[in-house]
Amino acid sequence: MIGAELIINKMADQLIVENPESRTEIFRWILEHKDDIPNASVQDMVKPLVTCLTDKSKQTREDCQKVIMVVMPLTGPQDFYDKLKDMKAAV
Repeated sequence: MIGAELIINKMADQLIVENPESRTEIFRWILEHKDDIPNASVQDMVKPLVTCLTDKSKQTREDCQKVIMVVMPLTGPQDFYDKLKDMKAAV
């Protein structure tokens, strides 16, 4: 049986693809199963989440922040800071 944490891992990889409908559905599903996030590979979620913080859609950015609120206590803030440093200054 496949657990939600494995699906979260695969879905998080897809957040890098700039597709508004896809991101909306992925965040909706992840937030419905947020209790399974601690069992997922949260380190692999950091880069896609940082990428989504710059999305054009306000709803996507808000959903991303909700997921970050669950992921950051598990990874620590330094992982997010490191990924933010890789972004262009204008962003």
